[in-house]
Parts: sequence; C-alpha cells; structure tokens
Amino acid sequence: MRRLLLLTFLFYNFSLYSNSAMSELGDDRLSAVTYKLNGGRFGDNLSSYCRAKWLSLKNNIPLLYQPFEHSEQLMLHERELKISKKVLKQFSKKVTIPSSSRYSLNKDTGILYEHVWQSCVPVNWRDQEFLHEIKQCIAPRRVKQDIVIPTDCIAVAVHMRTPGWFHVDCGRAIFCHPLKYVTYDYYIEQIKRIAAMFPDQKIYVHIFTDHENPSELIQLFKEKINNDCIMYGYRKKGNNWRSYVVEDFFAMTQFDCLMRVKSIFSIYAERLGNYKIVICPKLAVRKGNLHEVKKVVVKTMTEKGYKTCTVDVMIRG
Repeated sequence: MRRLLLLTFLFYNFSLYSNSAMSELGDDRLSAVTYKLNGGRFGDNLSSYCRAKWLSLKNNIPLLYQPFEHSEQLMLHERELKISKKVLKQFSKKVTIPSSSRYSLNKDTGILYEHVWQSCVPVNWRDQEFLHEIKQCIAPRRVKQDIVIPTDCIAVAVHMRTPGWFHVDCGRAIFCHPLKYVTYDYYIEQIKRIAAMFPDQKIYVHIFTDHENPSELIQLFKEKINNDCIMYGYRKKGNNWRSYVVEDFFAMTQFDCLMRVKSIFSIYAERLGNYKIVICPKLAVRKGNLHEVKKVVVKTMTEKGYKTCTVDVMIRG
C-alpha cells in the first residue's frame, strides 16, 4: 500500500501528463527516468537534465530530478519531483541508458532508467512542445538581472572561453576542443561582421567570460576594431568563473545577437534565446596554444526560422 501511494504521488507531480494519461500510471510497476550527475559545470548539467527530460516526455514516464550546482535558482527546482532514497526504493532495478540508439523505455516495468554522460539521447530541439516545457523549467526563480542592455542599438552577447582562469581549461582540454578555445581574431572579425550587417545602427557588445580582467579584452577589441559606432560592456567587479553563472546565462538570452564558441553554456543560451543573428565557429586549426577559426556558421532569423550559411574567415590586419 505504501508503494502504491508513493507512486500515485509521483505521477501526480509529473507536470507534463494530462489527467487522463496520469490515471493510467497508478499501478505499482511505474517506471521513471533520471540522470547521473556528470561532475561538470552549469552547461554540462543542463545538458544531462534536458536529455533526461526529453526521454521523460517522449516515453510518457516521470522524471526524477537530481539537484546540481545552481539548480536551486531555476524553476525546475520547484516543478520537478526530487529524487530521494525513499523514492529509489520503489523501483525493481536501475538500468543505464546505453551509448547506442538501440534501446527502448517501458513505462510499466518498475524500472528506473538512468541517463549518463555517454548515453545516446538525440534531442529534437525543433519540437515545440518540448522546447516550451524546457523554457518553463530552465527559467530563473529569483535571479536578479543586473546587466542593463541598451535598447537603442543592436545588442550582441559574446561568450568567450579564455584559458588560464578555470583549472580545466588546460592543454589537454584545448587540444580536444578546438572550437571552444580560439584566438581573439575570431571574436574581432565576427564583431566586425555583425557591425557590417547593421551599418546604420549602433552596436553594443557585452563580453561574457571567465577572464578576471575583461577590461583587457575590451581594450584589445577597441584597438583592433576601431569603430566608434560600437560600445562595449562587461562586469567591472568580481568577474570570475565562479561568479554570476546563472545571472549571466539568463542575461545572455536577452540580447539581439549571440556570438559563441562550442561551449554547452552558450549553446543552451542559444536554444532558450530569440536571436536575430547567431555566429559560431565550424572549422579551426591549431595556432600556438589556441585554435584559429577558418570557417564560421552564421544563422539569420527569418519568418521560417534560422537561415544558416557557412562562411570562410579572412583575418584582416
């Protein structure tokens, strides 16, 4: 009886189910899905959560939420059913979702399916039902938006991963992720590109970075770009890899344009935002301790969604 009551509580807290669907989940063999904490940063944990959420929605089974760093600042902390030892006892066994796509999830077997980092979960980010639910869950609870975005210009969020400030950003990581750790030329040339796309408007560029002295980056950009129509912004106090993680993430989604690297943090900002332009690297080659971008993807929003093209990068002096 206790088991039946707990499972009834579980599926009644699963927000995606309609009343008719929920009434079918009352027996004691209800399955669920969760995710194993991956040890990564905010973007990595969002990825694990979202992939488990996708499996939950598409297989009509509840999601058991594993809290991760900063998740208490998100609406999912209120909306999802939190995993606990008591809940875990209700399942007959735990099954790890494999790294191949040949698997199925059965909602009536009393199994707890666990997503791990290597699990194969291809998410369709064009699925509007899923995207709507994700935007409801990955939303701020009480986050203070302290970045003021000018409204009389094209506002550009620039996400930079600069090695030397976070301990994981070392030689091996740089070698393995050529589209994440790129030379400053990439940012300089793509800021120029966006300015050229809006020739009659002022441009506001805000730098989001782990760099503890972002004013150094701003000074470099001003010298290399030399365009009086471009204004720059950054956090002037307390900027480091530990600070303002959630605040910066949601602020980034409010800009007109996004320039990013292959970082899960800003990839998810792209998925939650509504940008006119998104630019990201597609091909880079090793240059010194970083990588020089040779091709970029430019996404331009149209009435039918993003129009995507690949462009060669010409480094100008």
